[in-house]
Amino acid sequence: LHLSIRRQRQMCIRDSKDRELFRKYLKRLIVESGSADEAPRFTLGDIYICFPDWTIKIMEDYPSLIYDLEWGVVPYIHGKNDNESLKHKTRLSGLREKFKLEKVNYDKYY
Repeated sequence: LHLSIRRQRQMCIRDSKDRELFRKYLKRLIVESGSADEAPRFTLGDIYICFPDWTIKIMEDYPSLIYDLEWGVVPYIHGKNDNESLKHKTRLSGLREKFKLEKVNYDKYY
């Protein structure tokens, strides 16, 4: 069931690229901050992987969710050193630096 809900969220936001719907989703993530449910963060990562520029442009209005975005992207880039993964790591690092957020070592979690 969880995977089905995640897939529906992902398709609804990602496939339509509906900015308002995505903003509502981000606001919902803020309300749910501290939750142990990782599915919303992985959905955020899915959306980012498909549309990084679009996602980052909107995410800049929600700097408190940068760590959520990073966590959601970890399954895609952890332990990989291909060009695409390195590009995502660099972009996320730059976003974290832009908002003066502390670096998190996700390697210890995977």
